Amino acid sequence: MKMDQKNSGPGTTGKSDTNAAKQTEDASLPKRTDPFPELPTKMIIAIDGWAHSGKNTTGELVARHLGGVLVDSGRFYRALTRACLQAEVDINNGDEVVAWCKRVALDVRLANEGGTAEEAQVAVTGRWFTKDELKQVGLQTPLVAAVPEVRKLVNTTLRLCECYGRVVMLGRDIAGVVFPHTPFKFFLDATEEVREQRHVKSTNARGAKKRDIYDQSRVIFTEDSLMIDTSKLEPGEVSGIILVEVFWRASSGDVPKQR
Repeated sequence: MKMDQKNSGPGTTGKSDTNAAKQTEDASLPKRTDPFPELPTKMIIAIDGWAHSGKNTTGELVARHLGGVLVDSGRFYRALTRACLQAEVDINNGDEVVAWCKRVALDVRLANEGGTAEEAQVAVTGRWFTKDELKQVGLQTPLVAAVPEVRKLVNTTLRLCECYGRVVMLGRDIAGVVFPHTPFKFFLDATEEVREQRHVKSTNARGAKKRDIYDQSRVIFTEDSLMIDTSKLEPGEVSGIILVEVFWRASSGDVPKQR
């Protein structure tokens, strides 16, 4: 697993230890003022929820406001699925997927793909995938994501993304499995009717209920997560609720600051 330091987030330096002159030059520059000194410089904001509950749009707004990084765990699973299919692996055969998974490596870099926040991109054995490419394997992804060895590989990689600083991480089990110790936990929900409408708008096809069946065993709601029903809320309203809660929890004194 390789983290791209050149395009790294706030948690990494991206500087070469062998270039003393460059280090001296950088040291002479004024440090950028942190607009939110009351927040930890390293933090995970976990946003879990069902498909089309509003995680991506909301997460991007939160990351943009904090100057943080968006990490969508679904993108990692879709990338593995896409690579799996390209390698002509039978994704209905769990043993075959496991054998293939043991031979691949994941790389991560940060980039802005026309959105409002930097987002983690993932490569499978050197092959980077665009969002459009990954959208094409949405229906097949749950089959690959259900394989325990695949989830272990993805979760290990997601934990390494903590180095990017203030990270907004989206998924199904981020608060329950990947980062259970983060104090910033949220779970987005919406009525089945609303999520189906959003699914149709996004993909021009029905399928939210089918995704629920696939995801049922992997979606985890923890008791210390704040559940937000997004059925009648705009993304800006949802992100506002999350931001208020984040600042409140940070000011409570229970959150250790990492500098």
